[in-house]
Amino acid sequence: IGVSRVIDENYHNQPEKYVEGLYKLGIATPLNLDIPGAAKKPNIRKPTKENWYKTALPWMSIGYETQVPPMNTLAFYNAIANNGKMVKPMLHKGETEVINQQIASKSNINNIQIAMEKFVSEGLGKLALSEKVKVAGASGRSQISKDDEEIKEYVVMFCGYFPADKPKYSIIVSMNKMGLPASGSVM
Repeated sequence: IGVSRVIDENYHNQPEKYVEGLYKLGIATPLNLDIPGAAKKPNIRKPTKENWYKTALPWMSIGYETQVPPMNTLAFYNAIANNGKMVKPMLHKGETEVINQQIASKSNINNIQIAMEKFVSEGLGKLALSEKVKVAGASGRSQISKDDEEIKEYVVMFCGYFPADKPKYSIIVSMNKMGLPASGSVM
């Protein structure tokens, strides 16, 4: 609720600036990964009079109203682990392809890193705790739009990195779930 409120309060009268910011981050950059399930191009709707309504921005701020593939989410979280430098996900050692040299200020990245560590150590992400390595991450849930509203399908996920104090690996676990409960932290 807090994230949605802050985004709506700051961008309600200029939602195009929020959407432009998402594109500027690099989260909508096509990754062109040759793996099953990797979408060709993310879809983040740009505001027009025909497709925009009062709740669009708050919903977008928490991942609804957008179509961002899990691998793009992974690239974003990896940028946080990488002190703000966003790179194309690497499935094996090779040349690093930089998408965005610095997605946010160092102080903002540091604050997000602290929040992600606390999400796992003290918050809803406690199921990702490990005795062997410190983990940082966050979870999420979004509803898949269907013609039949009787059947609710969700995408639940956890994304993060480890060791949190000196990141070496980033990971995303994403799955479709029919019905409730549907929580990225629990699933």
